[in-house]
Amino acid sequence: MSIIVAVLSVLLVLILVLPATVKVIEENLELFLFAMGIVAGLVTGVVWDVHVWEEALIEPVMIHGVPIGIFQVVLIAGLVAYFLRHRFERLVARLLQSRRAYLYLGLLTFVLGMVSSIISVIVAAVLLSEIALLLKIERRYRTLYCIYSCYALGIGAILTPVGEPLATIVVSKLREAPYYTGPLFLFQNFWYIVIPLVLLFSILAAHAVKKGHLQRPEVVEVEVETLRDVVLRAVRVYIFIMALVILGTSYSILAEMYFRHLPPDIMYLIGTISAVVDNATLAAAMLAPHMSLPDVVFFITATLIAGGFLVPGNIPNIIVASRLKIRFREWAIHALKVGVPVFIAAYVVLKIHLYVLGLHHVLKL
Repeated sequence: MSIIVAVLSVLLVLILVLPATVKVIEENLELFLFAMGIVAGLVTGVVWDVHVWEEALIEPVMIHGVPIGIFQVVLIAGLVAYFLRHRFERLVARLLQSRRAYLYLGLLTFVLGMVSSIISVIVAAVLLSEIALLLKIERRYRTLYCIYSCYALGIGAILTPVGEPLATIVVSKLREAPYYTGPLFLFQNFWYIVIPLVLLFSILAAHAVKKGHLQRPEVVEVEVETLRDVVLRAVRVYIFIMALVILGTSYSILAEMYFRHLPPDIMYLIGTISAVVDNATLAAAMLAPHMSLPDVVFFITATLIAGGFLVPGNIPNIIVASRLKIRFREWAIHALKVGVPVFIAAYVVLKIHLYVLGLHHVLKL
């Protein structure tokens, strides 16, 4: 087992370092992650499990048993945007003509962040990517707008069981005593940390747009996609999700063996793994009804924030980075700069809520 731990540790380092240092890997991130997933699967043995491959093949095309997955949404949205692009451009242009367009875009980020738990984070991310693509601002600030907005979408989607796979897993894993999770469990126990975070990142998104307009608004040109580009992007997203499922299943073995029965502070640190590993798979391995509510809240909050650190960390990141052609290294530099301070601040808030306000008294609806 020590050999398995050592190999998986080395793979984790490679996943973090190589995409940021090797251009070929950065440009073919989904293929690299898939290769790493195969290696991790060979080491842990999960690559020989038929059920793992079934999940990896179905996950990109299925949501909650309904045959409408990330692959179809990205493909259909891409085709709609391709054929109705001129109408969409005119609609967005009207919005951006206002001197306060940055406020409207910040408000849009907040609304998408809050409703992502209802319309699903996938749909919200596709809408965001199409709007962001039309922003006539310097690339750096458009990238910042996308990153901050993806933070908002990924965090907001946890408030209902239908927002994202992570939310579904949390409700499913804690369905037994003493939690008996219902449809309001997530909102009841995460609203006080989620809503302020969504608001914070929405403000940052608005500020990025405002600052971008003040710089060089003429430097960005909209790249016209071909039908081949639309289909290829959907295929790349499919491979991306497959890779994360295999990687997540491999690393979940370690989580089950070594990371359970730990205090909230350690659980919070473990949540940072979601920057690389699929957070739903990680949650499936870590969560159990015997865990205390502070353990659950600390861990899930950490996965939500850390999920924005790197491109593989969250579904919105994958969709938006693919559509806007944001590089792994580019995303990491900007996302970590704001994400790490927020990660630390959220930990402090949770500690205060735990020891001063009594997190353990929060009702479990």
